[in-house]
Amino acid sequence: MLDNVPLCDICFISGNPGEQEILVGKLHYREVQTALSLLQSGGNFLLKLFTMFESDTISLVYLLSCLFNSIDFYKPGSSKEGNSEVYVICRGFRKESVGECLDLNKAFDPVCQDRVILGRGDIPDEFLDKLYQGVLLFTEYQISAIERNITLFKQDIKSNPLDCARLDKLQTDIQELYLHNCRLKPIPDCDLIMSNTKNTLKQILTFDGRIENGAYKERLAKENLTLDQYIVEELSHIDVRCEDKPEMRCIDDLHRINFKEHIHLVKGKTLHSLQSSIFCLARLFKLLYEIRRERTDTNEIVTETEEQRKQRFLSRLISLNLPHNSTDTLILDLSSHCHLTHPNVYLSQLELLQLLIQTLATLPSQHSILLINIPLLTQFTVSTLVLLTGRLFEKVWFLLLHDSSSPSHSSHGILLHSLQRKDTEGILQHVADEYRTSLESSQNKECVLSVLPVTMLCEHPLLYKYVFEINCCVLKNHILSLIQSESPPET
Repeated sequence: MLDNVPLCDICFISGNPGEQEILVGKLHYREVQTALSLLQSGGNFLLKLFTMFESDTISLVYLLSCLFNSIDFYKPGSSKEGNSEVYVICRGFRKESVGECLDLNKAFDPVCQDRVILGRGDIPDEFLDKLYQGVLLFTEYQISAIERNITLFKQDIKSNPLDCARLDKLQTDIQELYLHNCRLKPIPDCDLIMSNTKNTLKQILTFDGRIENGAYKERLAKENLTLDQYIVEELSHIDVRCEDKPEMRCIDDLHRINFKEHIHLVKGKTLHSLQSSIFCLARLFKLLYEIRRERTDTNEIVTETEEQRKQRFLSRLISLNLPHNSTDTLILDLSSHCHLTHPNVYLSQLELLQLLIQTLATLPSQHSILLINIPLLTQFTVSTLVLLTGRLFEKVWFLLLHDSSSPSHSSHGILLHSLQRKDTEGILQHVADEYRTSLESSQNKECVLSVLPVTMLCEHPLLYKYVFEINCCVLKNHILSLIQSESPPET
């Protein structure tokens, strides 16, 4: 058994599947070397291999057969039939046999290119015959699976509802059979270490699905793309479609929720820049930081002036027949607080909250506020928006103005309609004071991260959806703006 080492998990990723066995060969030898140095006599070893066509792999497998009482090849049901992964289960390590084997230093030398540690005459024909039978069996399974997948791909099975339903039922039956045979049951809620948030957070969309980027040949062709071409290609696989989103959407039931009972200030490390957000697709952040990492010559994005943005929003409010009046609607352009460009997100959040508090203090009853380009990527800013709407205003309108010809001119806005009451309890001011105190006492190392539980922000049937879609469109347009503003790389 392993002594104080419960598990060693080594991963290797190759971009060339045709040479997979050769490329991972040195890794496999290192894995075996590590196992032999850790295992005690009688211990077991599990090794993941792929194909076993090369001489060095065959030599390694025979070596394992000499050092263990038994070795078996196994492909679990959870392993996809179309790939070549196979697990070698080695049982009963014979530690005393290591000294009897030939000198392994050469084979395990990282500088050595030739890892064929045994000649053809050193390996018995009986072993080679058994290995051949096993390799042939797994190869036939793999070929059969690939041929079936090609057939299904040509048939476009997704277009046939009956076939899809049949496959779904088959998957469900297999899952139930597995649970029954293994006698698996869910852990009772009372025994959970962490609360089961699966149902309350089922709307969360940031867990990106798998993107099908074509076959290996097609992926290889992408290596010749420029950075701009690569980003545009990746964006085409992300279903954002800003131009398809409604320009205006309304939520009018937030005032029915008693948010005061749920206020809970969560403090943590200050945010200088955002790497991800629960309110946006993670893949979009990945593309954004690929641009920032590769490009140091980013030019300033040419955008509208503040006055131009205000006029464009006012004209859209009129054309959309939204309830507003230019005399009782205060417009705040918050573009300078954008989390994607501000050098310190934590300072931007505090400045934004203070600005809103000052604005509310002088805003007459029944008047409205239009917040242009308010940042909505953090729990803190979304919590602030929910508190404003749920406690003080009648309803909230979400506006998304998309300009496909000029992404930098695309904007979003939040219309807080009809102030119903003042923040007489000073809740927002209390949050701002706590935020400022945390910064001062920690020398800007700690601040308030959230005001309301994340479950409350995500479980509303419309709020999370609207915020999520706006953020995805904003981030996509920001990425496209960066591409358009940057000088082409020198060739």
